[in-house]
Amino acid sequence: MSLEKAKESVRWFFESDFNDVTAGLDQHITRDYKYHSPSGEEDGAAYIAGMNDILRAFPDVKFQIKDIVAEADKVATRWVLTGTHQGEYMGIPATNRKITISGVAIDHMRGSKIAETWSYFNPMELMQQLGVTGPTA
Repeated sequence: MSLEKAKESVRWFFESDFNDVTAGLDQHITRDYKYHSPSGEEDGAAYIAGMNDILRAFPDVKFQIKDIVAEADKVATRWVLTGTHQGEYMGIPATNRKITISGVAIDHMRGSKIAETWSYFNPMELMQQLGVTGPTA
């Protein structure tokens, strides 16, 4: 797979409507897909469930790609997520607050599909923006 094709596959995740992502995920991830985040490791089914939770809580959620770089079988993406907290999330009732979270994802490609993702972001940033906790020192 060319580096441009690898970046195209990853862009699909970030630039697609979230409903499209959950509906077409099997076309873009391997059957043994693993997702690693500050919360731990998930398989493809758990990842889809988590995305659906985010979509219910933040129905206007959008990702914006700031940078995307590919080399060998890896694609690194610096991203920003925005949305409005309009439904319960992690037991937190809707606050109608707008959120902006930034992070980095590193995807390992296997053929034309994503086999594994390492996603780095600060979960406390989200909690602070939802008013659940104060700023850290």
